[in-house]
Amino acid sequence: MRAVRGLALSALLCGGPAAADEFFDCASEANAKAIDPTAPFTCAVLEQHQVAMANGMAPVRILADATSNPDELAPWRALILESLTKHLAVWTQHAALKLLPLTIVLFDPNDPASPIGGNLGLHSVLAGQCLFRVNTRALASQPPGEIEDFFRRVVAHELVHCVQASNWPGPASAAGNTWWVEGGADMLAGVLYPPSTNDLARQAQFDSESAAVPLTRMAYEASTFFYWLWGKDPALVFKLMAAMPTEPGEAAQRSALLAFMESPDAQAAVGERGLDRFAQDYIDGDVRNPLGAVVVHPDLGPPIIFDETRSVTFNAQPFTVQRAYLGFIGDFALPTFDALGTVWARAADGDWDELPLFVDQEGCEQPRMYKIARMPTADSDHGFRLDASQTESCEICRPSQARDPCMVGRWSVDMQAMTDDLRQRIKALSGLSDISGEIVFDLRESGSFAIGFDHVFIGGVVGDDKSGAAAWWLEIGGEDSGTWSAENGVMTLCIHEPGSTMVNTIALDETQRYVTDHSGYAQSGVYSYACGATTLLDYSGPIVMPEGYQPRWTLNKVK
Repeated sequence: MRAVRGLALSALLCGGPAAADEFFDCASEANAKAIDPTAPFTCAVLEQHQVAMANGMAPVRILADATSNPDELAPWRALILESLTKHLAVWTQHAALKLLPLTIVLFDPNDPASPIGGNLGLHSVLAGQCLFRVNTRALASQPPGEIEDFFRRVVAHELVHCVQASNWPGPASAAGNTWWVEGGADMLAGVLYPPSTNDLARQAQFDSESAAVPLTRMAYEASTFFYWLWGKDPALVFKLMAAMPTEPGEAAQRSALLAFMESPDAQAAVGERGLDRFAQDYIDGDVRNPLGAVVVHPDLGPPIIFDETRSVTFNAQPFTVQRAYLGFIGDFALPTFDALGTVWARAADGDWDELPLFVDQEGCEQPRMYKIARMPTADSDHGFRLDASQTESCEICRPSQARDPCMVGRWSVDMQAMTDDLRQRIKALSGLSDISGEIVFDLRESGSFAIGFDHVFIGGVVGDDKSGAAAWWLEIGGEDSGTWSAENGVMTLCIHEPGSTMVNTIALDETQRYVTDHSGYAQSGVYSYACGATTLLDYSGPIVMPEGYQPRWTLNKVK
């Protein structure tokens, strides 16, 4: 642990030391037992101060066990005071906050038995005052180069809990409040210092879970929502906390959140339908932390292509971020059903607006693409159904009569090459497992072809044990068939009978699973190729698949 050099406490602290009688008696048997229930605790006061806020002073005391090594704790003490002072100065610019007397207990990094176990920090209220304990042993195990900023953020996170308990004790202790108590604390701890590896994992967790897990059932990963609020108006973060209910349960949390988003302060900063606007900004990758970095930029996955009349149901749970990526080939009438709220859509060349009733294309070179984003909030709103009726078709998939003889035959997809390719494309999913199963292309001399998927499995894990892990996997089976042509290194594949199925599963724990089904995995399109015993079949456009989602197949000749 590198000590902070040149830290002038006189520049950080004002008003002189805090009086000893401002704090609870740390030497009493009951309080010592509350501080360390695992071993005898002999209280040693390392320092106490009055820390300046924009609207007053906050009494702060740092304790340790008398057996601790003061030299080991010195750099942590300096970082604590720096983090407290800087964060309180920033937060109290946006809200008139009060702070109960605060006691922080540092546990020696050489002590193998921390009373807070594997937690980095743990807060509570003791004798009507704020207390949090910091496990320096666990903090020191963070990645090299992150320790100091990570520690500052841990201190700030626990300080937020003290602010919550000092200003809104009823809401801060109500059951069901984890989403804003922890999500708000993680966000406020991120206003001054860059995110750690742990913080980035939580942000990725929001991306992996937000389509299936309601905001009001999240924990630390809900910080993404609070980063968005801070970006609109920092005062909104504190006003939301003040507006939360004292009644227990998720229903009370949801009612209070909706009422807050409809308040004059929220609507002045965010606009009407504020939760839908959050969904739009999130899908656009326009949620940033106070340092200006994008917090999350979600991957919408392969688009759903409409090239004929079809009806598709888009399922969702209330208070999730419902998203989709749609492409239309030809002209369509788009009546929607079942949605209780507005279905918002944005074309690449437009702004967010209601999903149009009609899609008219000027040409057939590219599909007309739309992002969909909304957050349903009614208990009975479980998504919507889109009945897309094609009024004019585009025959963009027209294989020629040329069929390069070198491409005729059966080809097996190199699953390891596909695994490596997916890892490069989906960098956030660093826990991607190897792909199993078999994919076979059968390119027939007659001009017909089939792509068979035999027990294909793709899976991975997002997050970690600390931030919460979500397992995901895709299971693909069946066969897609159609017609093909190939000459001069250009191959056209046209799917006429999409017979494959893909089941997408997200598992948050043993009881929470979210499953969606898709039909027709393979896509029509134009590919480049080069003949050989091993052939790379690479999508080259110009139709159907947008940039970043083109399938790439490395084919090995079977016969």
